[in-house]
Amino acid sequence: MPPSRTESAIRRSRRSLDKSPTMRPNFGAAVEDDEIQVREPKVPSTNRKTTVGLDRIALEVDGLRYGWHLRPDIYHEEVPEYPTALPVGLKPKDPRPAPLLLEDLECIKTLGEGVSGKVVLVRTTRRSHPLDRPGTLFAMKIVTRKYFRSLDQYSTYDKNCERSALTELPWNPFVTGLIATFVDTRNVYLALEFASSGTLRSLIRKHAPLSASTIQFYFCAIAAGLTFLHDHDIVHRDVKPENILIGAGGYPVLADFGSARKLEADFVRRVIDEDELIKVNEFEERDFYFGPTVDWYATGVILFEMATRQFPYYGKTDKSCARRILRGGYKWPRVKEARLGRTMKAFVDALLEADPANRMGMYGVQQIMKHPWLRNVDWAKVVSREYVIPMELDDPFTTQTWHRDPLPQQKMVPGLRVVKPALYLRHDKRFRGRPEI
Repeated sequence: MPPSRTESAIRRSRRSLDKSPTMRPNFGAAVEDDEIQVREPKVPSTNRKTTVGLDRIALEVDGLRYGWHLRPDIYHEEVPEYPTALPVGLKPKDPRPAPLLLEDLECIKTLGEGVSGKVVLVRTTRRSHPLDRPGTLFAMKIVTRKYFRSLDQYSTYDKNCERSALTELPWNPFVTGLIATFVDTRNVYLALEFASSGTLRSLIRKHAPLSASTIQFYFCAIAAGLTFLHDHDIVHRDVKPENILIGAGGYPVLADFGSARKLEADFVRRVIDEDELIKVNEFEERDFYFGPTVDWYATGVILFEMATRQFPYYGKTDKSCARRILRGGYKWPRVKEARLGRTMKAFVDALLEADPANRMGMYGVQQIMKHPWLRNVDWAKVVSREYVIPMELDDPFTTQTWHRDPLPQQKMVPGLRVVKPALYLRHDKRFRGRPEI
């Protein structure tokens, strides 16, 4: 029986739809694994490609794309919170105060001076916001732009290693945090957290030799800071008593990241200058070992000094001292005040191993934590600073103490206001032999 006119018209329309390049594929119901059933057009071709995106699907036949179409199973339309822009007066305000500016700080004291610049004590003066706290103290490291220009032969990371290291790190109680950075026509300023109880060097000078329990307390806190750095692939490379500050709570804090480096794979060796002073034992004619064990070796030297008030190695020159370090073989002095047990001596000897491959800490901090000398240490309490400090430290109000170093001249720090102290606190040449605070 021949088809009717209606059936013939339907068949012709279906054939025209199948051949039309703008035909949309028909979507079926969703199946398992979030797949979409697509009925492809009946086009005599073997070169077909179906592309399923995150929210759309397309069909391509012989290089001709039939267009992207929304996936109905996951597509949804986003509606803005406000259909029209809010007036300026109705926009919510940020409750936080604005970032500090260099004009909001004033220099009141010089804390120290190094190769790259000075470290001064600054305080805030801004009162424009309810959350502003005028009188808050920070340690400001001032580095001249001329110093950065003198490092043209080094990489960009070597010039900005301290800023890069502190910027990448989250806050930690055992590491001095970076508050802000500033710049003016002469200098670059780094505002850091201020530790008001001096340095570990001043503590050793006043109280060493220390007891074994006191040494253990300070070592565990230093180890917690180094572990935090190594977990973030940073090697300090300049761990010494001068760079370990004592905070207001009595816990040590690592500072001065001017020599810090990113921990690279395989602990590569770096070429250095023969005249460069290396604080660790990996000193050779042209290269040195670049790895986390350099920090553990430095802590071993600090332990030796806290226990004996002496250095393990001496030399008339840096090179002769380095040769003695490479040979090893130091001796423990007889100190009447100190009671050094065999376990503690073995612990220090393992840290001062001349060969980095055999040194304790080469295979992670767990190797150090499992040593018998630290078997009674609760490391969770160390990290949360729950241990009671072994000694009460003198914590004078820093702004009311005598100025051991002169303040910087105003023309040398044009963006930072310098405040002159009282006459009886000003620096002069009457107390040249005065030890550091």
